[in-house]
Parts: sequence; C-alpha cells; structure tokens
Amino acid sequence: MSLPVETLKRRPPAARCDVAVVGAGLAGLVCAATLAAAGRRVVVVDRSKRPGGRLQTVNHQGFAVDLGPVLWEAGLDSILENAGVADHGLVPLSVRDSIRVSVIGTDGPPSPPLPVPIPGAIQAPSTLDAVKRLYEVPPRLFAALGEVYEEWSSATDEQLAQWRSLEIGAWLEERSFESALAGAIRRSAVLLGGTPDASLGVLVDLARSLGSNVPTHLAVGDTPIAGARGVAQSLVDLVIEAGGEFRLGTRAIGLGIEDGRFTSLAMRREETPFIEELAAERCVFAIPPEEMRALLPAEPRAALERLLPARTPERDLCVAWGLADESGEEEGADKDQPTVIRLVAPSRAEGDDVPAAGASLVWSTRVAPRLAPPGQSLVRATQPVPAGLATDVQALDARVAALRAAFHTFAPEAADGVLWEHCWLAESDSAAALRLPSLPLLAPGLSGVLLAGQEVAVTGASAGGVTAAAFAGRAAAEKILADASAVRTAEREPEASVEGAEAPETGTS
Repeated sequence: MSLPVETLKRRPPAARCDVAVVGAGLAGLVCAATLAAAGRRVVVVDRSKRPGGRLQTVNHQGFAVDLGPVLWEAGLDSILENAGVADHGLVPLSVRDSIRVSVIGTDGPPSPPLPVPIPGAIQAPSTLDAVKRLYEVPPRLFAALGEVYEEWSSATDEQLAQWRSLEIGAWLEERSFESALAGAIRRSAVLLGGTPDASLGVLVDLARSLGSNVPTHLAVGDTPIAGARGVAQSLVDLVIEAGGEFRLGTRAIGLGIEDGRFTSLAMRREETPFIEELAAERCVFAIPPEEMRALLPAEPRAALERLLPARTPERDLCVAWGLADESGEEEGADKDQPTVIRLVAPSRAEGDDVPAAGASLVWSTRVAPRLAPPGQSLVRATQPVPAGLATDVQALDARVAALRAAFHTFAPEAADGVLWEHCWLAESDSAAALRLPSLPLLAPGLSGVLLAGQEVAVTGASAGGVTAAAFAGRAAAEKILADASAVRTAEREPEASVEGAEAPETGTS
C-alpha cells in the first residue's frame, strides 16, 4: 500500500481542484474514482497514511488477515464495477447455500448448523426440525409466517419504499398480529442476519432473496492483492490513473466559507503543524458523523445532531485462527460445507447473557484460498460488543472463549491444527445491519458540501455497513456530476424563440 504514497510524494501539490474528498475509506474512494473517471480533478485527504478506512489487511505468518468486515452486503460488486473496477474478486454468498445457523445458549452445546427454513415452502422432515430448533414455534405458526412472506413477495415498489423507513415493531403494532406470530417475524430478521428492530423494507428484501436464492452477502475472493486491501487498492489505482491525488497523513481541520458556500478546505499534515489550503468547488465528507461535526459550522452541525445524536461508537470483537492441514481445508476437502455459520441466541433469550449470541464464523479460505499459505486455512469470528463491554477485559475474554469453543465444536478436527489465534476490536460493521441510514446527502444549510458514509440516506439503497458507505459515495459523485451537467446544459441551451414573442433584453440567463 506504500506505492501510491511514494508516487504522490513526487507530485507538486494542487492549489485548486474540482472536488476535495475528506476520507479515503470505501465511500471516499468510490466517490473519488467515479469523479476522476468523469474528468474531475479530485484530491483525497485522509489523516491515515494508508487508504481504505476499515478495509485493512495485515500479513501474519504468511496469512492475509482482514482487520475489518469479511462479509459485505450484496450490491457492492455492482458499485465497484460501475466505478471502473474490472476484477473486484468478490464472491457472492446466498443464505440457502452458503450460510447455516446454530442456536447457542448457556445450558448446552450449540445446535447442529441448519439452513434457514423458507416460510411458505413445502416442508420436508429435516426442515421441520430446523423450524423447531431455529424458530421454536409449532408448524401452524410457521405456516402463518409463510402467508406473511407471500404478502411481502407481492408488495409493490411504492409499498416497499414506504417500508424502508418503517421499523418492524411499528409495522407489527399496525397489523395487530398475535404475539407468537409477531415473535416469529422478529425471529426471521435475526436468522437473516439483522436485529428485531430492523427496517421492514430491508427485511422484505432479504425474505425475497431467501425464497429466490439470490445472493445477499459478498466475501473477498482471490485477487492479485490478497484480502480486502485489494479492493481498496483497485480504487486507489483508478483515482491515480485518472489524474486524482491523495494527501495521506493529512488531517482536515476546517472549511473556508463565503456567503454560505464552501470554497476551500484547511488541512494540516500530521508530521508538521503548518496549515495548508486547498481551494475546490465541492467538498465531500466521507468520514464518520463524529468527525463531520468537528468540521461543520454551527448551524449544519446542529441540524445533523438533531438527526443523529452523538453516540458511543460500537465495536466488533474479532478473532482469527490460522490452521494447518488438519483443519480439513486442504485440497479434496468437502466443498459443500457452509462458508458461514451464524450463531444466534434462543428465541426466548433475554438480555446479553448468552456469550456467543449474534456471532458469525467465516471460513475465509473456502472462497479465497490465497489468504493462507498452501495447505493451510483461515477462519474469522465476529461478534458485536455492547458499548459498555468494550473495555471490560474479563467480559471480552469470556466471549473469546465462547467463540473458540463454538469453533472447535463445528471443526473438531482443527483443534490440534491451530497455528495461532489473535483477537482485536474493530469498528462495528454489523451493528447497522438491516437498519437504514438517516443522514441527508447534502449538508443542511451549507452549499457545496456533500456527506457520504454508511449513515447517509440514499434513495433506493437498502444496505448497511461498508456497502451502504459505497452507495453513499457513488450518490455523492453522481449528484456532483448531475449538477455540473445541468449548469452546462443551461449555459449551452439556445435562447428559446417563439414566432411573435419579444426577445429578452439580455443574451444570457
């Protein structure tokens, strides 16, 4: 990742550009690549010395270990392709083929991994066992859930658009379902990877994909640069090839504003205290809301605070295991095994007393063998951690032990083949699953500044995490290009002439 940095050090600084993009995460990179490909002069500013944001990969004993999310929502592949990434290497995963669910509690071992039953489909005896274990409801209620799924499948686009801003709980109150059926609907959201208070519109999307077996998740496959950093590097290369520039290790510290419009970005390199100024027509904030607040003037900042109050950043507990040949991942291993095992709490569990509830185990080398040395394999576990537990070492140790025990339960042959184990905390990508973003695309009351990131609302998008960030980055770029195109069209548009009408006094408008 140092190559583009060294290349850019030899370039003279740009005194003026068309668009300044603050943040070199996925939202900023997608935005910059789209604008640069359209001929805009783009400068990307990021306080880190490496682009990619959460898409970082480290090399450890020959393994490429992704420090950020390893499962992304479907839709990111098309965004990367539209931005010009010819070979993103992302592998589609469907709920029915690649993901299994296990119920894990405190009173016994995890249940065998089971496929998510399809409500409304003809049920085989094995499916009925999955209904009993995963939903914990009788067949009558599961059949009633199938009727709800049929209603969702026939929903119009207008209904779906309304449901995107409606939480499941509010919809259930409107419908007055019996409590057991309402619980089954909430449970359906959990089994599909979300939360009981998810957006109804996104749950409907996932429910439809379950019935049609359309991929709902993506995992990084084999690319020339192993791991998620390869995706980030592809976008960096596109920006540089199109004439864009990066100011890495540079912090944005303020805005130049004239008559309520953005005019320039104040920056400071981390190594020196000197302030530089970058004049630009537009600025895109592709950074977390907490960092946006520090840069925006008082009125736009207050408007954003009303939309998204300050909150403690949520974290994911991540554990990675490097495995030797005994893991069963060597050539000839059973390729029908699931790539992802999702661990959920019993449907009637309350509170956060189930250590491994809501976790996912991902066998990364089943889709990307080059993440590990030949004959070895890599497994990642991820579990959201409540804000209050992020600094509780004993609680984190207990969760790591529970994840380790679950991993050994599902892969007993790997117990003697573990070469190393590492755990860390990362910015959460799963906490927003199935929840729609809420921030506007345009900074309230400040012309020339656009917002991008997983919290930014994009019309028609129903993703969360880094995929939502990519949607927002593309939307910001398209907004800038559309506005510029409208201005040029107005300037070129010939003066309308109607026979008998008076000509205007001036030749311009």
